[in-house]
Amino acid sequence: MRAIKGYAEATTYGDFRQLPRGGYICKVVNSKYDEKYDAVILAVDIAAGEYAGFYKDDYNAQSGENRKWHCQYWLNVPKGDGTQKDDWLLKKFKTFTTSLEESNEGYTFDPDYWDEQEFKGKLFGGLFNYREFETSAGINGMTANLAAVRSTETIKTGKYQLPKDKMLPTTGTGFISYTGTEPADNFSAAEDDIPF
Repeated sequence: MRAIKGYAEATTYGDFRQLPRGGYICKVVNSKYDEKYDAVILAVDIAAGEYAGFYKDDYNAQSGENRKWHCQYWLNVPKGDGTQKDDWLLKKFKTFTTSLEESNEGYTFDPDYWDEQEFKGKLFGGLFNYREFETSAGINGMTANLAAVRSTETIKTGKYQLPKDKMLPTTGTGFISYTGTEPADNFSAAEDDIPF
């Protein structure tokens, strides 16, 4: 057998660590507005407890050019068109900003000043369920999913109900083979190794 180039520097596969379902105190580590999707995309990490820094550790453990931040929360910007979907988007956005206000003493969201950068560094409560996905190789797996946002006090008191896990449909019009990449989910490393 011939010598394998890069063998000495190669890393090994370790034990896969899965974030358990539950409520966690979270922190927005970065925020950006994506004009193409008219959405604020937040990079989020666990801020307290046994799993503090979970997603940063995951990101730092990845090698190669295609490292990904695996906890994002998308806030699609409401259009103000009065549709049922727009009403849902508005409620989701306001739930998020209200959770920030309740979780960060002295912080008040100013609806006249729209700057997604003000979310950076803020704490909130996150409810994580599992979401089933399918890889491009056709293998199904489960991953932790930031499904809902609450105040940090809600997490501390344990007065919450976790959303049900989100499974892939197996047949019908909702059946889509999921490849594990959503628009803009590949954040490149920025200063201090925090995505975007």
